[in-house]
Parts: sequence; structure tokens; C-alpha cells
Amino acid sequence: MKKFKKILRSTIILVIIAALLSTNALAASGSRYFLVADDVSTTGKTQINNICSNLTNNLGYTNTYTYLPTPATIHSNLPNYYVSVVHGHANPGIISCRQSNGTDSYYYSANTTGNSISAYAANALSDVKLILFICCYSALGPNNSTSNGFVATANNRGAKVAIGFRNTVAAGEWWANYFITALPYYTIAGAMSTADTYFAYYYPSWSGGTSSPDNTSNRYSLGSTGSYITNL
Repeated sequence: MKKFKKILRSTIILVIIAALLSTNALAASGSRYFLVADDVSTTGKTQINNICSNLTNNLGYTNTYTYLPTPATIHSNLPNYYVSVVHGHANPGIISCRQSNGTDSYYYSANTTGNSISAYAANALSDVKLILFICCYSALGPNNSTSNGFVATANNRGAKVAIGFRNTVAAGEWWANYFITALPYYTIAGAMSTADTYFAYYYPSWSGGTSSPDNTSNRYSLGSTGSYITNL
């Protein structure tokens, strides 16, 4: 009887461990697009719709689109998606989240209070394959250093790749649409280069400036950019 109870306990422990491992394996899934600004143009929204469609149809991720999320919504959900896009207005160290009542709330790159990406534990974003910040100054922290901006902090907390911008960024959703479209066929680095080529060809008047998303002095990325992230 004692031997049976011992075997039963061992079996229960193994079942619990298996369940925990299964839960961890499924901790992240799909993709999510967070639009934190309410002033995107109609043509810009068309690009956003294309990105969301391509995340599902071309990359194989079931996409969730969230309009005007709170900082808490962004913070609680970033670890849960393989690919995330955070799109809107920002300043060094701060993403401004417009709320439905017209006020702004803030998501921070490095802050001891409030919602901050720096508040994650070291490996909290380890399931995340890519976070794209289509936000001005998203590569910079509150001291204008790339060491504690959203890109570096996301990568430091485990995200395989994070991409943002050192300066202001204009037409970021146009560039991002080319980038996401290219991802099924190229590594992340290759998709960025391909997006640069298409952006420069179709929008030469926007290309190459200090605020252009295809300007590699503006765009800032960290992580395993030589990887593929298609889910098909």
C-alpha cells in the first residue's frame, strides 16, 4: 500500500510538471498590433490594416488589433505574443497612450513607478520573437541613451529582436508594411533591407531623411536579426 501511494504521488508530481511545461510552452501565441494614437490618416490606417492582414495571412500568426490601449494593457500583453507592433507617439523613454476620453497615459522604458518595460523580470519576454516600435525616439531612454530605451530594454528582458527609432519617424507604417510582407521570405535583417529598397523606390521624397524609417542611422535594432520568424 505504501509503495502504491509513493507511485501515485510520483505520478501526480509528473503530471503537474508536464502541465506546467505545457503552459510555459503555450505562454505566447499569435501577434498583436497596439495603436496608441488617434490621429493616423486614412491612408495610414490602410497600411495598418495591411500589416495586420499580413501578420495572419503571410506570417501565420492570428493577429489581435487593439486601438487606444492603456499602458497596463500593453504591459500585461507584450509577453503573450510572438510578434507585437506598438505604434504611436513617443518621446525619449515615454510612449504616449491616447485614451478614448482624449487624455494621455504613459508607458515608460525605464521607470520605477507606473507601467514600464523595465519592470519585467530578466526573461519575461523570452517567448517574444519580435517587437516593432513604430514610435518617434523609441530607441532612446529618458537620458537620450539607447541603453535604456524601449529597444534595448525589450531585448534585455528576453525579446529575441526589438526595432525602434532614434529620431522622429515619418511614414513608419508604410515601411512596416513592406517589412512584414517580406518576413516570410527573409530573415529579419533581410526583411529590413528589402523594406528599405521598396520604400526608397516607391517613396523617394520620404526616403533617406533623418526621420525616414529606411534610414539606418535612424532605425535601431537589437537581437537575433539573422533569424526567420514565419509561423507557416
